[in-house]
Amino acid sequence: MGGLEACRLIRETAPRCEILILTQHNSTQMLQEALNAGARGYVVKSKADSDLLQAVQAAKEHRSFVALDC
Repeated sequence: MGGLEACRLIRETAPRCEILILTQHNSTQMLQEALNAGARGYVVKSKADSDLLQAVQAAKEHRSFVALDC
């Protein structure tokens, strides 16, 4: 099962769960697919050192967080 499929399944079975995607894919297309699948946040692995903690905090506060490496 891929990450987006897992995201959809989690969203269906636990709609109040906050989902963060940690990925190597640095593209707006993948970002949009993740958000459409129900993710609350999207962090590219190359930015994880600086952004992952912020993403977790945002999810905890029910806010979205996006960190692409542009």
